[in-house]
Amino acid sequence: MDASEKAVSLLQNNPIFSSARGHTVRKAIESGNIKSFQKGELVFSRQSGEKLLGMIVEGSASVLKDRLVISTLLPGDVFGAVTLFSSEEGFLNDVEAAGRCSVLFMGGQTVRRIISEEPAVAQSYIAYLSERIYFLNRRIEAFTAGRAEEKLFVFITANVGEDGVCRIKSYSELAKKLDIGRATLYRSLDILEESGKIKREGKAIRLISR
Repeated sequence: MDASEKAVSLLQNNPIFSSARGHTVRKAIESGNIKSFQKGELVFSRQSGEKLLGMIVEGSASVLKDRLVISTLLPGDVFGAVTLFSSEEGFLNDVEAAGRCSVLFMGGQTVRRIISEEPAVAQSYIAYLSERIYFLNRRIEAFTAGRAEEKLFVFITANVGEDGVCRIKSYSELAKKLDIGRATLYRSLDILEESGKIKREGKAIRLISR
């Protein structure tokens, strides 16, 4: 199966576009552009003024905020949906290839055409954006939590991938992000691990219990 066929299958199973008919999806992919990236390459930058909706077709990518990994994108995951129709300039975060990956890019005009031809997609798009609002609220909780281990635990639960793992670039960056000292961070990690809530695997933190 080539990248285009994989993109068709993934887009049809994506929560936003699952209600779209096959010929609409295929036409959208033909209007889009599939690009390949190597590990460490910038897939999309917040410095870019171009508004695009991206979907991972193969491999994986990391969403970065000031070099801190805030989420991991896997095949079928999209990015850029929040900013696609915004009047604000630029993208919110950087997206970096976590390994060799391929990405489908679609412009606003293509997505508008899908919505025009498939009105149910508009409702799915709104539902997706609503879920993102809840996600952001959980992120806010991470920075308003009380004790350091509570703040850390909320951050981890808000940033785990589908595999139940929260991946970070470095513990130093994580400490700065949470506005706590490195010693406090390591002590909080020990507390959470001893309580059976997490398990550290290098720079990956596996969530055991919510």
